[in-house]
Amino acid sequence: HVVYAMRPRSAIWKDSVQAPALTQEQLAKVLRKHITAKGKAARSKAKEVITWLLEEGASLESLCADAEFEVRSCAAMALAGLDDAGPRAAALLSSEDCRARAAAAECLGLLGRAGAAHGAGLAALLADPELVVRMAAK
Repeated sequence: HVVYAMRPRSAIWKDSVQAPALTQEQLAKVLRKHITAKGKAARSKAKEVITWLLEEGASLESLCADAEFEVRSCAAMALAGLDDAGPRAAALLSSEDCRARAAAAECLGLLGRAGAAHGAGLAALLADPELVVRMAAK
C-alpha cells in the first residue's frame, strides 16, 4: 500500500520491480469499472483510482463513445469533475461518434457557467442529425 501511495513513476523503478506496463485496453477496462461503481463506499474509493488511471494515460473521452448509456453518462460526469473539463469536452463536440457528441454536451451542461465558454459549439449541436445529440444539447 505504501508503494501505491507513493505512485512511483520512474521507468528505472518500474523496471527494477518488473512492473507490467498497462495497455490502453486494460486501462479503459479498469476505468470503465470504476466510473460506474455502485454504492457510496465504492464511489469514494473510485475517485483515487480514477485519478491514478488518468495519470497513467486512461481516456475518459474514449468512454464517452461507449455503447452503454450508463458508461457514457458516468464518463461525462467524471470528465466534468476535471480541471480542464471544458476544453476536453469541447473537443468531443466534433466527434464522428454521435454518442461522444451527446456525452460532451452532457458534460458541458454539468459545468454550468464554465461550460458557457463553449456555447457556440453546443448550440451547433441543436441542428445535429442525431436526435440523442440534439436532446443532450438542450
